[in-house]
Amino acid sequence: MATVLDLETKFLECHICLETYKRPKTIPCLHSFCEQCLNNYIASCREVHGSSFPCPVCKQFVDCPRPDLPRSQWASSFKASFFLNDLADCLKHAAATPLTIPCSLCNKQNAAKFCIDCDHKLCRDCSAVHSKIPTSRSHEVVDLSDCNSPHVHRRRKRYCHIHTDRAMDMYCQKCSTALCQMCHLTFHKLCVGVVQLTETAEQKRGWLKELEGRTNAYIIKLSRINEALNRNLEAANMSKISDAERVKEFFIKTMHALRKKQEDLSGELERTYQAHMQALVDGKRDREELLTALYNARDLTRSLVDVGSDWEVMQEAESDLGQQVEGLIRRVDRLPRLDTPMASMTLDVDCAKSVVENINKLSLSVTLSSPIPTTPTTDSPTSGTAPFSFPAMPQRRTPKLIKRIKTRTGLDTEKPEIWDMAVLPGGQLILLDAGNSCIKGMNMGPSATTVCRLNLRHPFRVCKLSETEVVVTCQDHKLYVISVSDKLEATRCIQTLYEYWGLARLGETTLAVSCLDMKCIHIIDLNGKVLQTISHDASGNSIFQRPSYLCVTPDSDIVVSDCVTKCIYRLDMKGEVRFKYPCTGPFGLQNPRGICCDQQGWLLCVDKEGQKVVRLSNVGRFAGSLLATIHGLSYPEAVAVGYNGIVYVTSDAQAGTQDVLMFEIL
Repeated sequence: MATVLDLETKFLECHICLETYKRPKTIPCLHSFCEQCLNNYIASCREVHGSSFPCPVCKQFVDCPRPDLPRSQWASSFKASFFLNDLADCLKHAAATPLTIPCSLCNKQNAAKFCIDCDHKLCRDCSAVHSKIPTSRSHEVVDLSDCNSPHVHRRRKRYCHIHTDRAMDMYCQKCSTALCQMCHLTFHKLCVGVVQLTETAEQKRGWLKELEGRTNAYIIKLSRINEALNRNLEAANMSKISDAERVKEFFIKTMHALRKKQEDLSGELERTYQAHMQALVDGKRDREELLTALYNARDLTRSLVDVGSDWEVMQEAESDLGQQVEGLIRRVDRLPRLDTPMASMTLDVDCAKSVVENINKLSLSVTLSSPIPTTPTTDSPTSGTAPFSFPAMPQRRTPKLIKRIKTRTGLDTEKPEIWDMAVLPGGQLILLDAGNSCIKGMNMGPSATTVCRLNLRHPFRVCKLSETEVVVTCQDHKLYVISVSDKLEATRCIQTLYEYWGLARLGETTLAVSCLDMKCIHIIDLNGKVLQTISHDASGNSIFQRPSYLCVTPDSDIVVSDCVTKCIYRLDMKGEVRFKYPCTGPFGLQNPRGICCDQQGWLLCVDKEGQKVVRLSNVGRFAGSLLATIHGLSYPEAVAVGYNGIVYVTSDAQAGTQDVLMFEIL
């Protein structure tokens, strides 16, 4: 049965001031608000168009019934919710125990009982007499503390505001109002259609029940449509990423082929000109040798003519000098002609034009083969066949809830606040409970879950160090190495120079930790020594504001979740930013928190305010929402992936605690 607090929270809480209604007004979209809250909202709203304004909850535009009124009084023109007013008055004192209410009959003793049929508060003596009188023997009498409970409220009589001693048991269908018998005889005696209120209310109650069923059926329909929209949205996003990669790959291959052809043509050009230049060099060398020989022959003959004696002239002239000169002249005459211009390589212009034209003719043809239903069908949801048949979707990984783990134990004094968790190869789940300043180890068996705990002073984050050890960051500049077996035992305390929050295992002897005070990432060894600091990019700008969660990818890159800049960063070991995922747009994150990496290399990021877990590729591209509110999430904080592919994520429960949901990814 619903408690008074549940009813107040569900029905009597204004969506604007989050307090109990004061003069509630219901607008056409069926959302209710305090009259003053609605007036303030309309006065400050910037999206008012004419006499219409958006609902504060569903953003549907609502027309003011009386636009002639001043804008600050529009709320008064909407219908007052008498049901909410009556319910608020009835539940106002329901939580309090009445102590000094006098009996309605004797007016001497304090009332202890309440008769629903008579609407009288009775003391114990009058209640005993009341139960013995034949006319009231069959009346239903309850404890006075239950007189304002919801099930009694439904059956209580309502009295006429004119004839205050008479109950309203008639209903005038013509005037649409409840009335007593005296009002029927005086004010409504000429009205046609005055019937018993109980009979009419039962008929209307049945009609409302049917309306509730139809509304619930259409809620189911639209929920299925929204699920299809989410699946199609994720599939479309994945297809877009895949097609973009295909386009990129196509042009990479095309450019590779063009570069290869360019290298081949350049090589052929180089070989051709090299051979031609070598021929020119050889020809030049031969001509230089002949020219030298001709110079020598000319100098010798000139010397003989100028200074030679008659005997020397005759002797040289009769010798082989003339034959040698004639031989040189014949060699010159036989030399090939080298004064022709060099041949140049000519590209096939038509072929080049064809390549350019074919590239310009490249076009993209996208076929959408998954139509999305946008309106409910007219098929009855209660029929034997399903009212919807969605098109076959591409193969995708879908989550299946396999277990809900309660994190509250008998030793807890505060609400559990699971800030982080780690999964060991043996299946042990290590939870960091900041609300109770401890860590909890859970060995999940087939039928029960065994829990061990270790109290620590203000723990912040936890991560796996080895198959049987975890490490925890705590307040006061300390890290604890915890041994995990049938119990949790702190085997080592590491004192550090700074207070660390985010934590991830980088190597066998190194950790990546985040320092919120310095807005940086430190790489430290297991003695607490700082080996490297990552805080600024190549331009000298600060990268982080609040790097509260860390994880490490299989290729040893550091992934940082910053809830202030609302960004996800991936850094290499040198501190260079590989990608920065800006959490804006339709796929943005409102409040990024926990982050981890699954076995396939996908990054799983928690969006606490968005109440979902999204997937990012290893290059920082949005790959869809893995988990959302339709899977039972409520303000998640931390996420982890087990060695068997099980995804663990925290979720706020309605009972003032936190649960851990286990999902199998199919």
